[in-house]
Formats: sequence, structure tokens, C-alpha cells
Amino acid sequence: MLRSSQLPRPGEPNWISRRAIFLSIPRKHGDTLHLINVYALNDLTQHAHFWAEVTTHWSANHLPHPHLLLGNFNMVEDPIDRVPARSDSEPVSTALRTCRQTLGLQDTWHHSFPDERSFSYISAHNTMSRIDRIYTNSTTGKCLSDWVVECSEVPSDHRMILVRFAPQNAPYIGKGHWSWPVGLLYNKPLNGKIHALGLELQEQMSSLPPNDRMSNVQTLWQSFKNDIKKEATTAAKSQMTKISK
Repeated sequence: MLRSSQLPRPGEPNWISRRAIFLSIPRKHGDTLHLINVYALNDLTQHAHFWAEVTTHWSANHLPHPHLLLGNFNMVEDPIDRVPARSDSEPVSTALRTCRQTLGLQDTWHHSFPDERSFSYISAHNTMSRIDRIYTNSTTGKCLSDWVVECSEVPSDHRMILVRFAPQNAPYIGKGHWSWPVGLLYNKPLNGKIHALGLELQEQMSSLPPNDRMSNVQTLWQSFKNDIKKEATTAAKSQMTKISK
């Protein structure tokens, strides 16, 4: 997730034809991740000009080599990426190929799984294609794993591509602590259940026997926290289901 302060303003050199944006994201240890996010035109006759413009814009503004090029390309480079299998026009494929080769980028998923097929878009005519892709340079590609293509929780006719990016110098990050979903703070049914559990907890605490290691304030409090966490998790799943409908 990016903060608005990390996004360039329209008109700055980072914007390319209102269809691509160059981002530089600071990371720890002074490193910076450079990427180009694109949403290519539906009109394939404009692709050759678009990709030539991306290359020219990158060169003219002396932008760093990107680690990633990702987004909706609205075309495929290889017939295996469509069902029924077919190639896009040669000028379209050549334009993108020339651009990414100039930038030193490769289709990392294809390099990792050359014989597999995966599709991110299914049309109204039940044709399938892998028009949403992630290109990387060779160094960044070695840091990617656990590729997944799945439906987004936000309704969309495109499936979402997920991949784990783990740079070699990245610090180890554990699972972390579970946190209460902010969207549930004003969930009345959930708050009612928690209130009832809290009253029950008070009654249990008031009737505790003295010096009981198996049942004491600490164990009851832990059970109470576990119970409200389960209730919150159930409520969160129900709420996300309503959003996706």
C-alpha cells in the first residue's frame, strides 16, 4: 500500500501518457525500489507508439532502471497466454519486447514456469488471457516466490496477481500481533456480543475460589480475549463477504 505522499503529481516526469507511472519507493538500509505501473490502451494499434513513448520518456528524463514493470498490458507476448491460443500482432509484441529489453526486464513468471498456463482475465465470450503481468530484472526475479492468481475481494473482471518479494538484505519479519479490524469498531451486533461476554466475565471473576491455579483472573481474562477475537474474526469475514457482493 502506498501513501499519497509517495505518488508523483500529474505533470511531473514520473507520469507517462497518463497510462504509466514511474515510482521510486524508499526501503530500509538506504535502498530504493523503482517500478513502472502501466494500464495499456485497449486499442492495439496505439501500442507501438505507447511503448516507444515509455522508452523515450525513461531515457530523456534519465530515470533509474526499474526493478519491476507491472500492470494491465491488454495484450500477450506468447500464444500460450491465451485460450484459444493465438498471437497478438507482431508490431504490438515487438514494441513491448523492445521496451522491456531496453529496460532489462523479463517475464519472471514465464521463466519460472515455462510450461504452465495461468490466466488473469476471462472475457464475456469465455476467452481467457494473461494480460496482467509482472516483469522484473534478473536480480529482483530471484527474490520473488509464491506466485498466486486469485479473485480480488474488491469486485473486478480481472484476477489479482500476488507474489512474495523477499530481498536478500530484508530483515526477518514474523507474523506479528493480531490487531482489531478498524471497520468493526462500530459493529453493533459484535459490540453486543462482547458486552455480554464481558458481563459473563465479571460474574465468573466475582465467584472465583481463592488461590486456584487452574481458574483465576489471568486465565479467565485470556479466555475472554480469545473469545472476542473469534467473534471479531467471524464478523470480519461476514463484513468482507457483503462488500464483495
